[in-house]
Amino acid sequence: MDKMVWPKYLVFGYTSRGHKLISETDFEVPIELVSLTDILPSQPSSWEYTLNCGTIDTYFAIWYTTPDLTQTRSGSVKSKVAIWPITHLFEQEEIDTVLNQLMGNNIINFSLSYDESLTTLNTLIDSKSVCLTNNFEQWPNIMSFLWKSLWPKARQNLSLHCVFKEQDTTALLNPILYCVLGNYELSWTDRFSKVESYSTQNKKNISEFLLNKQSEGFLFFKELIYDYNNLNELRIVEKIINNYQEYKKIQNIPNAIKLLRACLSTGKDKNPLIIKLAKETTDFINKNINNLDIDQLFTFANIPLSTEYSIDIYNWIITSISNNFNLEKIEIILRTATEEKSHKWWSEMVLAGFSHNINKTNNLVAEYLPLLSNPIISKIIENFLTDKKAFEVKLCDKSQFSEKNVTKNFLDFCKKNNWYHAHALAVGYLYDAQESLTQQLTFNNLQSLQTLVDAYPNSDIIYAIIGYEDISILKFVTSRILLDKQILNNIDLENYIWLKVWLNCLDIDNRIIPTKETKDYYILYILDKIISNSNPDKIFNKIIQTLYIDDEISNIILKYNNRAAIWSHIENPQKNLILNFVAEKILTLLAVKNISQLEPLLSQKIIHLAQQKSSLPLNTIIQLIQWQSINEEIAKHLLSHGDWQSQSNTVGMIINQNRWKSIAKDIYSSYRNGDKQFKETIPHIKALLSKSEKLKLKLFEARSFPTRNTIVSTSEINEIIIELCAELFGDRLKTIWLRVGGKTSDLVNHGTIYDQWVHAINTASQGKINKYPKSIVDILSHEFPRNEDVRNLIQLLDVC
Repeated sequence: MDKMVWPKYLVFGYTSRGHKLISETDFEVPIELVSLTDILPSQPSSWEYTLNCGTIDTYFAIWYTTPDLTQTRSGSVKSKVAIWPITHLFEQEEIDTVLNQLMGNNIINFSLSYDESLTTLNTLIDSKSVCLTNNFEQWPNIMSFLWKSLWPKARQNLSLHCVFKEQDTTALLNPILYCVLGNYELSWTDRFSKVESYSTQNKKNISEFLLNKQSEGFLFFKELIYDYNNLNELRIVEKIINNYQEYKKIQNIPNAIKLLRACLSTGKDKNPLIIKLAKETTDFINKNINNLDIDQLFTFANIPLSTEYSIDIYNWIITSISNNFNLEKIEIILRTATEEKSHKWWSEMVLAGFSHNINKTNNLVAEYLPLLSNPIISKIIENFLTDKKAFEVKLCDKSQFSEKNVTKNFLDFCKKNNWYHAHALAVGYLYDAQESLTQQLTFNNLQSLQTLVDAYPNSDIIYAIIGYEDISILKFVTSRILLDKQILNNIDLENYIWLKVWLNCLDIDNRIIPTKETKDYYILYILDKIISNSNPDKIFNKIIQTLYIDDEISNIILKYNNRAAIWSHIENPQKNLILNFVAEKILTLLAVKNISQLEPLLSQKIIHLAQQKSSLPLNTIIQLIQWQSINEEIAKHLLSHGDWQSQSNTVGMIINQNRWKSIAKDIYSSYRNGDKQFKETIPHIKALLSKSEKLKLKLFEARSFPTRNTIVSTSEINEIIIELCAELFGDRLKTIWLRVGGKTSDLVNHGTIYDQWVHAINTASQGKINKYPKSIVDILSHEFPRNEDVRNLIQLLDVC
């Protein structure tokens, strides 16, 4: 068969045995030709010819059919056929000769106008179904032109047929174009594309390339064109041509993406031109990847990029997505990547890049909150978070929570992942205080309440926690109240929870007191409560125990009517501090007399402070020394720090009343030493002096105040001499006695030295000593000339 000359020409016509091949042939003719060349079912009574072509089995045939007027049988036809094996079609560059042979014409060359040719190609390329034309006059030219415009693969599939009615189309072989010989406006033709206008407005590059196979465009795309089987498959090639021209004109990422997508959607991955264009565009995109925007990123999702090519969207997501942030678009991208609605290479790169960005960079830190507020994105992020706790910390540190960006989905995400800190920062922007507290308590972490309180948009959270009536969580409101102390003005003093809140605040700032009422009001209320039975858990005791006691509060306590009752309810060191303040106030305000009832603790504190003073007002001293709790030692100390001459009479009576002998002796000593301020005191304290002191006092007064006519009896003079001798001579009695001319036999040597002197002086006064008492006084004067008592005695004796 290969040595035969093709095409072969055959003739089919009517015989007595029906329509069949009537010419001789040397090869086996496809049986289908018998029916194809026979009469058309719907042929009209009058028609000129039909011209058809198409593939039949392993052959390609063109057949020309005309009415056979030589036959008596109505509707008889004769068909001339040119036939080739499909394998020989590539040698057949034109069919003009064949058409002339079949049609019996002397036409040298079939031709069709450029516009008609272009329009026909455009229609066939665009059509997804069979096309129609009613240009019967140009039908042979159309067939000739199409043959020249096609390429070997497409010629094998060229199927052109003439039809009269719709039923004529049912038995034809994969037609691409019908030439309608009947009424072109019949309704059945509406199901097909019509070649009915000749316009250059819709011209296609691919059509022009096919019309000029020597053009640069055709030669560039020839390899790709020849890879297709039909004209209507060239739509994608037309798209590639258009995109390629745009890309060459303006080389940017959008044009490169369009060209790449068109190339990779052909399914011709092994085509050399596709490989070349795909490589060129991917290289260009990678080189300019920093200019990519988020919309362009998404367009890669449906590009079937094979392993031979790569686009570095992984690094783009890491470095550039923050500058192109669009929550809605990121949601679409991530959802597409996870729902298998995109090509695998793209999904893997998107998710890997996003995972790296979330876990290992801070590029999107400002967008974490909106990302996690999105229900779709948050689930995706949750799946690839490597350290959820660290991510929470980063989120909290960098995010600005507000009503605009906190959603229920974000809060649910926090609960699911035990992000109590982030939840606490955010919940107040979605729920009221009570609900926020309820939501936060679902976490097994009470410490997170501190974050909730500190971050809550207003102070309502304070009242919500107080209203919750759980003492274990009250401590968390303290810092917030200390920042806004006006909150404490809402305190209910009858509410234990509120009092506990105040106490917690005092533990940090012991000066904080509500200001809605006066300080007097709150302090007096507390004082009344601590001595009452209405004091749960001794809460008021604890408050006063913690409160800073300033000058104002000490004044309030000083004036408190039931002050004596409070001391047993306050513990040290606060009690001591308050006592100290009040005592100081009492001393400062000269208000010792206000201690009208027994307050031993306060009294002791006042006395203690009084002893520490370098000086005290006289009235204060006099009031203090009249207290029963004052002992002689303290009284002596107080009196030593005051000038009480103007009240010496009163002081003397107090000393005498309290039998303070030591003080009396000191006053006596000072008085004898010339301190005249005690002059009015002496009469009140004489009774407290010793016998000797009394005698010496009398001796002193007799000499110092002669105008008083002080009378000193002989016995008193003897007593004075006894005292002086016992004091000054001591155990020298025998020596002194002999010096004044006494006899040893008159002395006694038993008893005390003082007793022996008493016996000796009494003996001397009975005349046993010459010139007594002068003789003994002279010896005293001789040995103790500077002794005041001796000098007073001499003065007294001289007067007497």
